Amino acid sequence: MKWITEIIRDESGQTMTEYALLVALIAVALIVVYQYYGSAIQNRFIGSGNTLYGATNNCGH
Repeated sequence: MKWITEIIRDESGQTMTEYALLVALIAVALIVVYQYYGSAIQNRFIGSGNTLYGATNNCGH
């Protein structure tokens, strides 16, 4: 029965759990940010691509 109390008092896995929770929290935050700003960022990239395409198209190449 002594091994049960040793398992309960053992804190070696605590740090790994904290890191896992931190990574999960960051992942959720990134998903929320992507949901909120995703279309705006996509439109900006599309606009930049169209501008670059127009610039190369107008220079005679």
